[in-house]
Amino acid sequence: MIISAAEVMPLLVRAVPSFAAAWDESENVDDGERLLYLDAGDFIRHLVRKYLANEVDEFPAAFAAIERLVVEGDDYVRNLGVIGFLEGLQMTTVTDAGIDPEAVFRPLVGPLSERWWERINRFWGGEHDVLQVEDP
Repeated sequence: MIISAAEVMPLLVRAVPSFAAAWDESENVDDGERLLYLDAGDFIRHLVRKYLANEVDEFPAAFAAIERLVVEGDDYVRNLGVIGFLEGLQMTTVTDAGIDPEAVFRPLVGPLSERWWERINRFWGGEHDVLQVEDP
């Protein structure tokens, strides 16, 4: 079954119930449509807060859900999984919190997410076409 954009946040909220209240209160909507890249940022910030509070019991389910987006998503959802979530886990939201994403989050990602994680690293290292190829 292919995961569509409308299924992304319900899937993540089921995986990480502690995120439900924050997601319900978010205003990441434009013309009735969820702004999923903003939701992804909120989700990453939630994971950062949970990590800093040493509340990581939902992490296996969170990273399994992200892997599902990358593996089972339609084109938009796969891109969201890679750029919105995986790259989000590597960015300043995480590093500004004093977290080393390579040490903390990378070991938690699934197999396909791991390959994309590496490609994101290569992209930021200068291989700007590495994200254009469909199959990592």
